[in-house]
Amino acid sequence: MSTRPGAGAINWERLGRVASARLDPRAGIVSRSGIRALRARRGLSAGDYLSVCAALDLDPLDLDPVGLAPAGKDVPAYRGRLSHEIVAAAVLGRRLALGITSMEAAARAIGGLSAATLCRIGQGRALSAGALLRIAAWTGKHPNEFTVSDSAPPALIAEIVESLARINPPAMGPEAGPGKACENNPFHDVSHVKRALARLAREARAREGS
Repeated sequence: MSTRPGAGAINWERLGRVASARLDPRAGIVSRSGIRALRARRGLSAGDYLSVCAALDLDPLDLDPVGLAPAGKDVPAYRGRLSHEIVAAAVLGRRLALGITSMEAAARAIGGLSAATLCRIGQGRALSAGALLRIAAWTGKHPNEFTVSDSAPPALIAEIVESLARINPPAMGPEAGPGKACENNPFHDVSHVKRALARLAREARAREGS
């Protein structure tokens, strides 16, 4: 699905006002730093942002109430937590589809993100709410589509791993340390996402067997 123009612009004043009136800080819906950020009417991490929007029944794209969404507006369900690995995989898949091997070119295509930020996102690291909305717009997904349940089924994770396994990234040279990953291997995020998803699959299988 397509997202609204101007993705990434969030009305923090409005969200903070609604959250302060309706959210119990003791409920554990958002982190302590997130509570402080909401009270100060400033930005949240992507994970906290989606969690707060779900608790308030708001569409993270525009902060409109989900229950009052007009006919034809599809708001995917929030599944439980943001998966940074799925965000990284979505960015990678879009880059591969467009043939974009440079982080700088990808950052320009997305808009509003630096190549360094995109590199960190590609490694499966945390991101801001604004960055998530920009990535959602670029990949044609709703932000909630990057979420998974706390007990994501191994079959679903295995399917993503299998699709990524068909991609063969160029081997990184021995001199490539963590700080050189983006520079020396523009598709380094493939390996990272594959490892992270495989780890999640192993953990899920272990939980099922216990």
